[in-house]
Formats: sequence, C-alpha cells, structure tokens
Amino acid sequence: MRDIASVIAIDGKKITVVPIITDTCIGCEKSSCGERGEPFFVTNPQNLSLSIGSSVKIHARAKDQMLQALFAIFLPVLLAILSFVLIGSLAHSLGRHVNTESIERLKTLGAIGILFISSLLIMLKNRFFPPRGQSEIIAVL
Repeated sequence: MRDIASVIAIDGKKITVVPIITDTCIGCEKSSCGERGEPFFVTNPQNLSLSIGSSVKIHARAKDQMLQALFAIFLPVLLAILSFVLIGSLAHSLGRHVNTESIERLKTLGAIGILFISSLLIMLKNRFFPPRGQSEIIAVL
C-alpha cells in the first residue's frame, strides 16, 4: 500500500496522520477536494522533517498486510469451520436419538456464533492493542 496522508499530530515518535482518499477524484478538476479517512499512527524511520499539515507518502509492508489479513479473515473462518465439524461430531457422539435437522441447526448456529465472536475479539484486540507493523512515512511531498 502506498498512499498520501496529512500529518495531524506529532507527539515525539508517535505521528498521527489522516489518509487523503482520492479514488473519487477521477475526472475532478479541483486539486483540494480529496476526502479524509480515519486517523491512524505511522512511524518515521527515515527521520524526515515533519510538521502538522505536511503531506506525506506512506507505505505498509506486504508482510504486515498479509499477517493482518490472516488474523482478520482466515482465523475467524477457520474457527467457524472447526466449530461446525466439532459440534456435529459431538452431537452425534452424545445422542443417537437426536434429529438430524436439529444437529444441522446447531452446527450452523454454532459456526455463525463462533465467526461473529472471533471477529469481534479480533476487532477489539486491534482497536485497543494495534498491530506492531505500522505504516511508514517514506517521503514528504
């Protein structure tokens, strides 16, 4: 990922930027109409001279993006699939007189519940304990 952002706060090594989203600007002749996104923290490994209001180019490493995708997408889906299989085997081993339709309902509800709960936990973890692999400032524009 390579995007342009605007510096909104500098607190020592903690730099807060807001991305400038220009995807909707195709064909637009105004140079300052970019939409602003949600603020986030970046690092400045090159120790570039920054001030509030500076436009910067930011970069996120592919490795960090891949790890984030694994935890945000694949982990909840994997847990939902595992719960679907385990609930089915557990239901079959506990009682042979259980209706097949009831078992299927239980498996489906369990998988959806685990998918929701694991996604919620990952969202809360990322909100309160952001991942270490932060985007970096690679240039001041």
